[in-house]
Amino acid sequence: MSRRPAAHKSAGEGTAAFTVQNARLADVSFLTQQVLLGVKLAVFGSQLAHPFHLLQLVRQCCFGILGNYPVLRWFSGGRRFLVAKDGEATVGAMLVRWGRGAEKYRVLIEYLVVEAGRRRGGAGSGLVRHLIALRSRPEAILAACSPNAKGMMTMLGRLGFKRKRRAEATTDLVAPFLFELRLEASRTRDAAASARKPGGAKPPASPASAA
Repeated sequence: MSRRPAAHKSAGEGTAAFTVQNARLADVSFLTQQVLLGVKLAVFGSQLAHPFHLLQLVRQCCFGILGNYPVLRWFSGGRRFLVAKDGEATVGAMLVRWGRGAEKYRVLIEYLVVEAGRRRGGAGSGLVRHLIALRSRPEAILAACSPNAKGMMTMLGRLGFKRKRRAEATTDLVAPFLFELRLEASRTRDAAASARKPGGAKPPASPASAA
């Protein structure tokens, strides 16, 4: 199995610095517990409290852990599972999924949770910034957010996300809005710079031009 990537330190709105790491099996319970708390706050749909949906969430987290390793990414369904750590304690978690086909340069934040006492401290924004800075930089990041999660809506706005519309009905969130952060210009510049180097690859065609 490939080596565990180096951790990425991030400081956000607060003064605390968190370390963003690839999630492990021990982190699955943190995300599921935070989702259950979100159900009580009417952020996540009540269906997620059903054992079947919880089992599906655990399954998605396990795929996300596989996706953290390049040699296993083929089996992950495009998912990655990241956590924010304060020392040894997990204080935030994010499960994301890359699109496929023409959508392969777009990534969806499926779940983003932070421990109640650590919100507005930079853990959530640190996870999103880490996603933006990944080497496999996406063209756009999408995030569905419940209007009851006002702190997340504010954070997404500060990071440059634009609210597009009401998201499609899901069993995961209550009356969600869809937010989007466009990054294709930066990805194109990075690819062009690589192509100018000796032996560099040519910039890939955008999904629109390849269609």
